[in-house]
Amino acid sequence: MKNTFKKSNILYVFRHGETDWNKEGRLQGHLEIPITETGERQAESIASILENKGVEILLSSDLKRAKRTSEIVSKILGLNPIFDSNFREVFLGEGQGKLISEVDFYFGKSFWERWNNHDPAYDELHFPNGESKREMDYRIHHSLLRITELFSGRVIALCTHGFVMTRMLKMYKNLSQNSDRPLQLDLSDKAENSTHSLPKGRSAGFETRRKLIEQKISNIQNGECIKFHSEEILSREKLSTVKTP
Repeated sequence: MKNTFKKSNILYVFRHGETDWNKEGRLQGHLEIPITETGERQAESIASILENKGVEILLSSDLKRAKRTSEIVSKILGLNPIFDSNFREVFLGEGQGKLISEVDFYFGKSFWERWNNHDPAYDELHFPNGESKREMDYRIHHSLLRITELFSGRVIALCTHGFVMTRMLKMYKNLSQNSDRPLQLDLSDKAENSTHSLPKGRSAGFETRRKLIEQKISNIQNGECIKFHSEEILSREKLSTVKTP
């Protein structure tokens, strides 16, 4: 895709509200599971955070849990959500509907550990008949390139899913060229360190960034919101996809 960006974008990316399957530790993938009352309150909290961020465009995965979350947010922001299947959760194939505690039994010893290991050595890993991490990265990356070009210079909010946000952190926040920019890894977290000023010096800043990102990657909660910049997306080397047999 040819990049013709005129102005940078800010993207506020947030995870959908809680579902019963989130509470159970059951894998959802593309299955349609509604959000709970707690999930609806989380959506309202996200809306209150975004209300003063100047959001102009509201995008969302078209899966029911994200769709309902974005509909709640849209009423407060006064925006019509745009639903896009490209921002769906990773497709888990035969893993969908399984409890996390059952994964290793069905798919082999340490499968769950390897699935959550984001070293590039595991990027081709996939559940049987599911989407690999690399394939999902390609889908998300090129969708982000498309929407940031289409809405150049606009402030965008995107409602998506936990594994999507995990991979976005890995793809875009680990880049050394961005190591001097403050990290805002959880806008919904009221703790004092939710925005991190990095130490001076490229190597020190990169190491601090890496540690903070690794902590967040393993702990993205329902209703969390992370700030991205279009420069972070553009600075990513062109992603290629290798079809998994």
